[in-house]
Amino acid sequence: IDPRIAALVDDPAVRSWVPAGERADAWQVRLVRRRPPLDVQAQVRLTVRDDRLSQSVTFECRPDASDLDSLVVQFSEPMGDQLEWSLLAPAGVSIAARRLESRDESWVVEFTPPVRESATIRAARTVSFPAAVPIPLAWVEGAPRQVGEVIVRDAGRRRPRIVNRRLTEMPPRADAAPAWPVLLGEFSFTGARDAAPLPP
Repeated sequence: IDPRIAALVDDPAVRSWVPAGERADAWQVRLVRRRPPLDVQAQVRLTVRDDRLSQSVTFECRPDASDLDSLVVQFSEPMGDQLEWSLLAPAGVSIAARRLESRDESWVVEFTPPVRESATIRAARTVSFPAAVPIPLAWVEGAPRQVGEVIVRDAGRRRPRIVNRRLTEMPPRADAAPAWPVLLGEFSFTGARDAAPLPP
């Protein structure tokens, strides 16, 4: 790679030889602005209501030193097309989210206009809960600093059981008052590392 553009290449980089000449296929190359570094705090909220499960994932993104025009969100579990995306902050900005067909469970979220301050987005859906389901983790690709938490609550008549093999359980908060729906557990995770497949 030419040293003049080496600083613009993300890691891992994709390199390929492209045929050229009159008999080569038509190719179109687009240069896009590199996404700014982000601090990301993700929160996964799961609320059980008997045979229904509400899933809500919130991302608080703080760009560092430059505008944020788009980001890529990755989920650890299939989310289907039921996700409803919304922008909680800032005001005067709109978002558009679309699935990346070439990537498993990846969504690109675009901001109009780009934002410089902290932005909070949410993806939510409600699904049936007939049997055990995995907890969906989520993270923003390329964010060097991100942490996440999972909050599980019960609003039904049958108390579900949580089987945890990977996440770090957070201790109860000393000042936490009784609340409804009932809190079943809080856990922390760090990006894609905690979503990697477990060894057999």
